[in-house]
Amino acid sequence: MESSLLRLSDNFVVIEDSLGERGRLYHVPSLTQVNSVSPLMLKTIKLLMQGQRPKKVPVYAAQKCDIFLETEILDCISDMFRVGILVEGQPKEYCYGMRKSYTKPPLDMISLELTTRCNLKCIHCYVPPIAGAKSKELSNEEIKRLIDDAVELGVWRFSLTGGEIFLRDDILDILHYLRFKGMVIDIFTNATLIDDAMIGELAKLKLRQLATTITGLGPTHDRFQGTKGAYNKVCRTIAKLKEKGIALRINVILHKSNRNEFYELIQIIRRLGFSWRISNIMSLGRGKESNYLNLPEQQFADMLASAYEAKITSNIVIQGRHPVEQIDNDGPIAPSCGVGSFRMFISAVGETGLCEVLSHSTNPKFGSGNIRDRSIKEIWEYGEGFNRYRNFQCNRIDRCQHASLCRGGCRARAYIEGGSVEEPDKIACFVLPRIKHDSVPR
Repeated sequence: MESSLLRLSDNFVVIEDSLGERGRLYHVPSLTQVNSVSPLMLKTIKLLMQGQRPKKVPVYAAQKCDIFLETEILDCISDMFRVGILVEGQPKEYCYGMRKSYTKPPLDMISLELTTRCNLKCIHCYVPPIAGAKSKELSNEEIKRLIDDAVELGVWRFSLTGGEIFLRDDILDILHYLRFKGMVIDIFTNATLIDDAMIGELAKLKLRQLATTITGLGPTHDRFQGTKGAYNKVCRTIAKLKEKGIALRINVILHKSNRNEFYELIQIIRRLGFSWRISNIMSLGRGKESNYLNLPEQQFADMLASAYEAKITSNIVIQGRHPVEQIDNDGPIAPSCGVGSFRMFISAVGETGLCEVLSHSTNPKFGSGNIRDRSIKEIWEYGEGFNRYRNFQCNRIDRCQHASLCRGGCRARAYIEGGSVEEPDKIACFVLPRIKHDSVPR
């Protein structure tokens, strides 16, 4: 190992702070921060990525390298190699590697809505329609310029959503450009327009995750999607994606029409081995007209809690952008989704917001300007919406005994259902007391 070239594994990324003194180490598949990176560790990793062999690193890592420091550095390299943070070999074409953050606070993630157009008519969809949408969308050139600017600022994750992203003729070009720039990519799709050729291309791209939605079995799903045959299409696509080794997450909308199918859906989940997210209907867009189908909050919460307690989550991640709905296999409920702290949403026409729901189209106060008019650095650091809601949180979190697990729940749902981003997320408030906290590792 000491004579070999080493590089960061594709499963890890290091984000260096703006001063170049410290960093953050992330595990890419789980999007978990593994460790804070000390100045010496940061310098060690950078030297390895520049092609220095391990046994030579101590000489360059410290100006005065005594035997104790040399041992410490080599032990650090050995430990990182042992746990898989470092691997042998030159960096691959698609390697996340290192990023340096040039914003305060650091901007890690951009959620980019590529289009509002869609081939389905889902009754729960919260995306507002835009007249003449295609002509108003960000162009390929504008998107690539955005990606370039994001790289310069230290952004390392892009989440692509719609509408239906595969309605864009240039979707593959955009995806390849993101990977060429070393971005971690998640995509959200209804999975009905993905043919075999596209599946082959997606497999080459090494996406972190592809997410799609199931709203029930067979006819139930088709009714919700407003399209006959949608269920069969998505099931065929899911099977083919799995064959190609593409990481999938299935979003389940739990409602009155499919509650009797819930446990059958769970069996399918366990058999396929995918991660899943369970959520309710958001009362926004077309969801306003169908939110009467939502289960009572207590019943919805009971089903989530029972899924956890019964260990049905062996193959399920009840998660996503709503932390209280994310329960790992014997793990803690997920941390905050990053709204107001490290995440920016950009709409199909360039308007910025906190997230897909807390956006300019929902309420202009969540907006901070358009990327066609202002740089993303200026928007992130000085935008009205971001400064107004920077690090906002549930107004009960300081006196809630479940706060360390809940982390405030979903701020978007709190706003839609409670009228304020600082209101409690009622689903979170119902779920957490039903979970045995001593069985959840912290």
